[in-house]
Amino acid sequence: MKKIIFALSLVLLTISTAFADWELDLKKLSTSLNIAVSDKDGEREVTSTLSLEFNKTQDWIIKTKGETGLTYGELSIALSIARQTNKDVNIVISDYKKHGHAWGRVAKAYGVRTDDLVQSVGKVNEKAKGKGKGKGAEKGKGHGKGKKWED
Repeated sequence: MKKIIFALSLVLLTISTAFADWELDLKKLSTSLNIAVSDKDGEREVTSTLSLEFNKTQDWIIKTKGETGLTYGELSIALSIARQTNKDVNIVISDYKKHGHAWGRVAKAYGVRTDDLVQSVGKVNEKAKGKGKGKGAEKGKGHGKGKKWED
């Protein structure tokens, strides 16, 4: 019986550690996006990226951020969850506030895979910070391995 309890404790510890890891990843991505806002033209870049990525107007992004008290990083997470679940973002934000400001609880309640959420928020973060704007970064402009290409 003691062995079973010990094994169960180990499993629960592993699960809670994994949960904490991706919750921390989301926090880091959110913070990074919020830092990007402070750069020159940062807020414009971030609101533009969120607008394009989630099919919302920049005015809507700014207004919703102000009304909800969320940071741009948190809004990015809320919009990612809403998109993955086809839920209204205002419901997602409301649930976030009900669940003690824990995105993990909200994602779990909606059945969102944590890896998918972290990846989605990470992509938005990279776009907002201006990554991938160089030559060949547009879709279909890559030069795959083994392919000949001409300019």
